[in-house]
Amino acid sequence: MRVQGQRGFVLVAPRTWRASIGTVVGLGALVAAIGGCGSAHRATTAVVSRASASGPSIALTATVTPNRAGTPGQPQPVSLALAVRITGAHLTDPPPLRTVDVLIPVGILFQGAKFASCPASVLTGQGPGGCPAGAVLGTGNASGDAGGIAARAPIVIVNGGGDRVLLFVTLSNPLRLRAIVTGTVDALAGGGYRLRLVVPDELRVAAGIPVALREVDLAVGRRDWLATTACPAGGRWDYEAQATFADGQRAANAAGVVCR
Repeated sequence: MRVQGQRGFVLVAPRTWRASIGTVVGLGALVAAIGGCGSAHRATTAVVSRASASGPSIALTATVTPNRAGTPGQPQPVSLALAVRITGAHLTDPPPLRTVDVLIPVGILFQGAKFASCPASVLTGQGPGGCPAGAVLGTGNASGDAGGIAARAPIVIVNGGGDRVLLFVTLSNPLRLRAIVTGTVDALAGGGYRLRLVVPDELRVAAGIPVALREVDLAVGRRDWLATTACPAGGRWDYEAQATFADGQRAANAAGVVCR
């Protein structure tokens, strides 16, 4: 698994697994959620990085439980909670987010095909209540700013099929709308996956006003939708995030998560 722009580790605690990606030029909100809450067997890793005066910055924490890996014959179900905080250059609003790629390392198993799925057309027309039982994977919240107006949106995370993750977003300010952030999961040639999240136009510009995303909290954990099959020889899973904003800024950063 390749790692780009990794920073130094400053804290490792043996009972909590938490990867923290600090401020990075242009890195947008990582709105992939693949997990939730779990047992006490976790490990914590903090990553230090430098803020930039020339572009948006992000702070990301992820908590996954448990951090003891399973095996190919007996995958270990895991859960993950994500918290994202974004600021613009000089503490201004960040530009609207366009896409986010999350590179998921070898040793992590995505099993969306095992679960009931909900087509985007059903989700758009009927909301999560119209989806089959078992298709809803988790929930979350997002908040930001649109022209000085506070924008808040609850999120429902839905399994879209063997290679799809759908985030159903309900925005109430500056106008009322419902939209879907579509995530596509692709298996990588060397192992692992790439999750690409695409933010629709209506969530980037609402009523002609650019939406600046500041906070995202997501939690998912439905049986073995996400599982582990191995802990690499280095004792950590390396994740990478790559983001593109509406103004063309791009950035990437990586973090290692302790495993055993």
